[in-house]
Amino acid sequence: MLVEENSKFPVFHNRAFPVEYKIAQVNDVRLFYREAGSKDSPAIVLLHGFPSSSRMFATLLPLLADEFHVIAPDYPGFGHSDSPSPETFSYTFDHLAQCVGKFIEQLGLSRYALYVQDYGGPIGFRLAAAHPERVMALIIQNAVIHLEGLSEAWNIRKAFWQDRAAHEEKLRQALLSLDVARQRHLTGAFRPELIDPDTWTDEFAFLTKPGMDRIQLDLMFDYRTNVAAYPGWQAYLREDRPQTLVVWGKFDPLFTVAGALAFKREVTDAEIHLLNASHFALDEEAEAIATLTRRFLRSRLRSGGIESLKLPERESAEPPINGREIPENLSSPVRALAQFYRAFNQRDLQLMAANWAQTDEISMDNPLGGIRRGWSEIGAVYEKIFSSPARVEVEFYDYTLHESGEIFYVVGRERGYLKLGPTELKLAIRTSRIFKRIDGHWRQVHHHGSVDDPRLLANYQSLVLGESERAA
Repeated sequence: MLVEENSKFPVFHNRAFPVEYKIAQVNDVRLFYREAGSKDSPAIVLLHGFPSSSRMFATLLPLLADEFHVIAPDYPGFGHSDSPSPETFSYTFDHLAQCVGKFIEQLGLSRYALYVQDYGGPIGFRLAAAHPERVMALIIQNAVIHLEGLSEAWNIRKAFWQDRAAHEEKLRQALLSLDVARQRHLTGAFRPELIDPDTWTDEFAFLTKPGMDRIQLDLMFDYRTNVAAYPGWQAYLREDRPQTLVVWGKFDPLFTVAGALAFKREVTDAEIHLLNASHFALDEEAEAIATLTRRFLRSRLRSGGIESLKLPERESAEPPINGREIPENLSSPVRALAQFYRAFNQRDLQLMAANWAQTDEISMDNPLGGIRRGWSEIGAVYEKIFSSPARVEVEFYDYTLHESGEIFYVVGRERGYLKLGPTELKLAIRTSRIFKRIDGHWRQVHHHGSVDDPRLLANYQSLVLGESERAA
């Protein structure tokens, strides 16, 4: 499943499980790490990128800690961990992976999900390929294992791998540049006003510490070993087929969208979400990523029979919404949802238009209309559905609703039927909707729907749209 997200998710911090800051001794190196959540909960190990640290997960950890045991270490040479001299410590990805692997063993984690970003990708894939039995799931955020995932921005590094002496000084000057540090976070940012300037000023201070340039240049040079390992990691995915979620800042100047989509080649049922964000997607979409991670682990792993996860069976306590509810008995957000389903099930295009914001910024991606923007395009999809001889009726259930200020967001499932003459299909659709308060009223601004079963999707499209339109 591929989902392209264009929305904000409200923030809800869990104060019952505060983030703790700890030190572990791994051989002769002190490793700093952040930890939150109950140790009895399923574990997620989060591996950061360059030149960040576990700090990149500061907003994500509290969003997951009520349901998961989350652990994010700083590698040697990063963040608050020790940075031994390159004369005595080998800064290679093999060595960093060995240190992280021993750290995980010292915590007593035998089964865990891996969340990897950037440098966390080659470290995490080394761990997963070496011990696939320990990794119950992969959450991949802007980390590549396919050549097409490397953008043209990597050309200078590829030249560096071929001739270190000729290109090292240019890369060193980039490491020591405050403007480069700033652009590392702002280039491609969909909402740059969300990026905290402390992010790049702190990174600049870190990179300009005495001896840090040598450490980072050694790792940059060793990155060539990651590219050489891509075929092996791809084989691991094909053979072990771990449950895989990809959450990707689609405006990343370093790692391409093609690199995100490529995971489908090895794991055909990988769930892929393209977000309005850049390389450090958590800077802009932490709430979205937390929601997607939570729902993915709960639904996919439970359905995959991974008993060691021990996820609670947590069905929504709210009754299904089908449009036949009494509006006065509903909260304001649920009333807006009920209005949508009343309009859909009664084929009322005028009421549907009232449910949606009448702007060019609204968007929809559903099984019958694909990606549509603006009411003129979205309204045309509903008009086609309503005028079809096929009768479609659904209800919304097993949902969670999050409200924050002028926005609320719901994620859940739709079930129902399609009838056309003697033919009847039972429908099962994953659904999310975003509403925004406009002039005192909730108006829908984004919808995404997806059908997991390819045969059901094909039949659904054929019966409502007809073969010729589906082919088009």
